[in-house]
Amino acid sequence: MADSNTNKEQEQIQAQEEQIQAQEEQIQAQEEQIQAQEEQIQAQEEQIQVQEEQIQVQEEQIQVLLRHTNYTYAEAREKLIEHNNDYMAVIRSYLNQGMTPVTTITKPLSMNQQIYKEIRLFMDDADISHTNAS
Repeated sequence: MADSNTNKEQEQIQAQEEQIQAQEEQIQAQEEQIQAQEEQIQAQEEQIQVQEEQIQVQEEQIQVLLRHTNYTYAEAREKLIEHNNDYMAVIRSYLNQGMTPVTTITKPLSMNQQIYKEIRLFMDDADISHTNAS
């Protein structure tokens, strides 16, 4: 009878140890989840910081436009977006209103450059027609 009591006690101890081990695994899994969540939060905070810096730069650019043009705040912001946040391009377009754009002078091509240009164009056309035929 003593042997059966000891066996039962050992089985209970083993079952408790297994429960403890399972709980420890759960705790470890939860700690890993918490760590992953903290990393996600940190990444989101970094994104927010970058966005805030971008907004601050855009606001500074709008203030520059307001000082150098007669645009309203809304117009300056719209023009800035229109010119891909290049405030210098906005100022240039503001100053060049009503002026004809300057035409660029292209230098003449040498005979060799003309020949290779025609070869490239011919090969491009051949490639396009071959691709369309396939």
